[in-house]
Amino acid sequence: MSNKDKTNTTLKSVICGADPCEVWLHAGAYNGVAIAGVVGVVCDGSHDAASVAESGGLEVIGDFDDVLADDDVAIVELLESCDERTERALAALDAGKNVLLAPPFACNAADAARIAKVAKRSTAKVMSYDNNRFYPPANKLLRIVNKKTVGTIN
Repeated sequence: MSNKDKTNTTLKSVICGADPCEVWLHAGAYNGVAIAGVVGVVCDGSHDAASVAESGGLEVIGDFDDVLADDDVAIVELLESCDERTERALAALDAGKNVLLAPPFACNAADAARIAKVAKRSTAKVMSYDNNRFYPPANKLLRIVNKKTVGTIN
């Protein structure tokens, strides 16, 4: 199922602050996930990222406040530099959006504490991810290794 087909999914996600490669990679990571899908990208002026988003059937969103106001958006992926993402994470949590943060979680301990404090009082969840647990190519590689298709791995 392509992301284009996921407009009626339970959990709608928006990718924020992405370059063209990140749009392609992160939107693609939702393929095969039945309960969530990317519906839009906040491109922050990146024409190339907007082109990639549009070619994938994703809405190009020009203003992060539009994401916060959209009751249909459940997940906000924040991929921009860490100095920009703290305020967006706080605003998204306050708006009841679940937040996925690209590493690093925050620029410093004070920002991490601010995010954690708001997350504790929010109905939404916050998570930093830097794993490939649900990334299809990583899962395929794990299956190959577990079947010992490639021999001994040291």
